Amino acid sequence: MPRDRDPFWDHVEEVDGRWKCKYCEQRFSLKVSVSRIKSHLSGVSAQGVEVCRNAPAEVHRKAYEAILSKRQKLMSLVPIRDQGQASVSQEMEVDTPMLEQLERLDRMTTDMLEQPQAPENLLV
Repeated sequence: MPRDRDPFWDHVEEVDGRWKCKYCEQRFSLKVSVSRIKSHLSGVSAQGVEVCRNAPAEVHRKAYEAILSKRQKLMSLVPIRDQGQASVSQEMEVDTPMLEQLERLDRMTTDMLEQPQAPENLLV
């Protein structure tokens, strides 16, 4: 059974043999993974992806939540230390700067939802 199509593909369109963000002029290879699209839309400057400054706040929030959800799911798969020795998968630490940015974006999103502000305040 094939996977469901990721809804974040709806935020790009094919133009001249490349994906183009519907909110800005950022272009991606047709071979790009949806995770790079999510990073672009999330408003978090990380992973070497240019941040989209024109996407609506709701798109920023949903992309951020999708990234955070994936990270939490991956971290739940890391086994607990067994007799004081870490497994190989446990040694793969969370990218601290990325996690800090995600937490910062979470606080900013929460503040924004409580007191509506301009979407550019969401970007980090």
